[in-house]
Parts: sequence; structure tokens; C-alpha cells
Amino acid sequence: MMKLKDILETNNLDELISNLEEKKKKKKKAKRDKCYYKVKRRYKVWPSAYGSLALSQCRNVGADVWGEKSKNNS
Repeated sequence: MMKLKDILETNNLDELISNLEEKKKKKKKAKRDKCYYKVKRRYKVWPSAYGSLALSQCRNVGADVWGEKSKNNS
């Protein structure tokens, strides 16, 4: 990380911009979609094996239909 003193001495904006872009690339957020929030509400302990399994199942099925009981019209 460049210190303020170094930045003022260099006066090289291209170098400063490239350093800032590298920092942004390093910080990646986890994938937090609709399934993540639905599963996290259901499971109290997070992360857990059951929660992770439910998250992967939700992503396979789709968030709109995951967790709903099937309705039998008998």
C-alpha cells in the first residue's frame, strides 16, 4: 500500500490508478443471491453442512420454487 508521502512525491497518476484497480480486483464478494437469503433465514447456524446443502439444492431448482411443498389435488 502506498503511503500519502509516496503518492505526493511520485505525481504519477497512472501508477496510482493501477494500484487502486488491483485492490478492487482483490476484493471479491461472495455470491449472494435470492437462494442465499432464503436459506439463511431458515437455518439458524450458518455456515453449516445442512445450510450449504440446502443452498446448492435451491440453486439447482430455482429460488422461486425451492422450499415449497408440492400440492396434490386429490
